[in-house]
Amino acid sequence: MDGPSQKVLTFIPLNEYSYTSSFFLSYYFSLFGTPFGSEVSDGVFLNSYMMSSRGLLNKNPGNIRLSKTVWIGEVRPGRDKSFCEFETMAYGYRALLKLLQNYKIRYNCDTIHKMISRWAPPNENNTESYIGNVSRKVGLSADAVVDVTNKDVMLKIAAAISESENGVKAVMSDIETGWSLL
Repeated sequence: MDGPSQKVLTFIPLNEYSYTSSFFLSYYFSLFGTPFGSEVSDGVFLNSYMMSSRGLLNKNPGNIRLSKTVWIGEVRPGRDKSFCEFETMAYGYRALLKLLQNYKIRYNCDTIHKMISRWAPPNENNTESYIGNVSRKVGLSADAVVDVTNKDVMLKIAAAISESENGVKAVMSDIETGWSLL
């Protein structure tokens, strides 16, 4: 075969309403690649990711909004006019972790309650439910003081935020790589 080979992604619709979405995602990924920065094995995009969230599509697991801050690994200009896009999920997690560390330094957000109240304000979210979910998944009281330099705790917080934002469990190796980029 002459020339570059093309990998065709096949989508398995979850129900009759997902055919349009699978067509759109097939076209989107043919233009921009998968949200995970790697080829999909056997050309099949798994059901759990078929209806990917905006955060995963942007490799922005925390759904960080665009601002004057340009993050390491951020794609500018991006396709999304409201939220940051990153080169890899690891860079997205790096930004999430760095932002939480900055919340501690600049705003004294030293508990899960304070962090999530700033991250997901009540005018946009069910903040109390979000706090409860993150606190439960991390295994800390919402009002316990968090050491933002503690890798184990911060990885758990990042994973819980990512799952709350995107509806799927985080890939811990991506979060660990994000931490190593700090």
